[in-house]
Amino acid sequence: ALIGSKPGATPSATTPATSATAPATSSSHGSTQGHKRSFSTSSARAFRTLISRASTSRSFSTSSSSFYTRSTAAKVRHMSIYSSVVEEEAQVRKDISVAHWLTRHYGMDELQWNHISVKLSDGATVITPGDRMFDDIMPHHLHKSSDNVTAEIIHAAVYKGRPDVKCIVHLHTPATVAVSCLKQGFRCMAQESAYFHKKVAYHEWEGLSDDLDEGPRIERAVNGGGGVVPANVLLMRNHGFCTVGKTVAEAWVYAYYFNRSCMTQMAVLQTGAEAIYPKDDVLAHAEMQTRIPEFSAGVEWAALKRLAARHGHVVD
Repeated sequence: ALIGSKPGATPSATTPATSATAPATSSSHGSTQGHKRSFSTSSARAFRTLISRASTSRSFSTSSSSFYTRSTAAKVRHMSIYSSVVEEEAQVRKDISVAHWLTRHYGMDELQWNHISVKLSDGATVITPGDRMFDDIMPHHLHKSSDNVTAEIIHAAVYKGRPDVKCIVHLHTPATVAVSCLKQGFRCMAQESAYFHKKVAYHEWEGLSDDLDEGPRIERAVNGGGGVVPANVLLMRNHGFCTVGKTVAEAWVYAYYFNRSCMTQMAVLQTGAEAIYPKDDVLAHAEMQTRIPEFSAGVEWAALKRLAARHGHVVD
């Protein structure tokens, strides 16, 4: 028996044993807390990953939606532009067809030769086919490019030299060719010629226009090389003429009045009598008056189209 122990008492050695279990309990508790902390950390990490993926997914979804929205908008714009060009060309073809018929009606044509063209907003050119009489040219007969090299050279050069020009009428009428052969050139003799006061440029004849080298010289002529800015007529020496405008109506009406003006000039010269030439300041005033909307070239177009329709040339 141990000293100081009560009879029948359990040895106190069990006390340390009981005490010894305390660290074990404490160790088990610490391990459980560690697992909890580990689980919490893992959960947080997983949660953050989940949030990140969700954010990325939303970002991708938004980006994709934005991409498809932009793509659709681009397609809509492209279709709108295409539709606009198609409508523009359809109307231009009708106007050029009428212009050909009118040229024939007023005796300004030369069999199947000469050309009328329009430059579309997309840069393409619609032009006379070159193989039909002018009163036999319907909208669908017009070409996107000419089979006539001279037409290609002349029209391309004028459009390049004058980006503001949208239509060219190139003709060889007897009166205009006669004036192109005069040393004095074109002279404004009467009211009908007011449109052309100081607006006629000149280009020397170089033979048939089948040489690309002639292009730059035509460009220079219509772009003010001869001191005329901006010209609405290019008088081609010993050849013919071109009138230019922003519309078929404007360019064709210029052609009509330039031909009439040349007819007047030749008629006056043929009399052999002394001519009265209008004063320069009066011509300048009259030219300014032609810019008044109700007197501007082309206001007659609706009436001219009705004239063509009454004679059976229906394009609408």
